[in-house]
Amino acid sequence: MNRNKLNADIIGVMTLLESTPIIPKYEDIKDQGRINQRIIEPFERDMDAIRDTLKWQYCGTNGTQIVPPTNYEEFSKALIKIAWNNYPERKEHPKKNKRKETPKTSKEGGSDDI
Repeated sequence: MNRNKLNADIIGVMTLLESTPIIPKYEDIKDQGRINQRIIEPFERDMDAIRDTLKWQYCGTNGTQIVPPTNYEEFSKALIKIAWNNYPERKEHPKKNKRKETPKTSKEGGSDDI
């Protein structure tokens, strides 16, 4: 999630919703109402359920704190800032030379078939 950048540990609500098969899609239920109870509340409940792994809060660009969304339009545009609990540090590996070294062959003019 954008390691070592200003937006590290920030992900869009819609990105999370797209990978959540249990929460219904807005387009499928928008005419039935109760969007808050069917999408937003389950989303927040599920995010709270993994509090042993991470802490989260709604945020704006670059992690600025915002007031939690009050409707689906605000919710769908919101970002989530994540603070990992006991996140394993990534070990830096030496960078490998991407070019393959190939043995050089000498090309001499002429032929031995004379």
